[in-house]
Amino acid sequence: MPWSLRLTLLNRAVAYHRPMRAADIQDDLTTVLVTEEEIRAKLDELAARVAEDYAGKDLLLVGVLKGAVMVMADFIRALPMHVSMDWMAVSSYGASTKSSGVVQIRKDLDTPCRASTCSSSKTSSTRV
Repeated sequence: MPWSLRLTLLNRAVAYHRPMRAADIQDDLTTVLVTEEEIRAKLDELAARVAEDYAGKDLLLVGVLKGAVMVMADFIRALPMHVSMDWMAVSSYGASTKSSGVVQIRKDLDTPCRASTCSSSKTSSTRV
């Protein structure tokens, strides 16, 4: 798809304050791996599990910029409880196109992290 068409579609979605849907670019898609409905259903399922597992607890959701922004927003909207969120930026590529295998933190959390609000990586990866 030409860049001008991509920008036009993006501008149209922003201008009307509505999300861009797969139907908006149907002619440019070759394969849909996971539908919007399947993603929404999985986020709702995960939100219900998190709400049950962390009921009555302070919860800090940590997203990795920039790829997690849209999913994190949808996930938080699906949660039936108030949660805090914070963001990290990480890189393993630097100026290269191949990963160095070493993850560098480009932006760390702004929220102080205590044992009561931060789960172990094992819990985070299996729960969220």
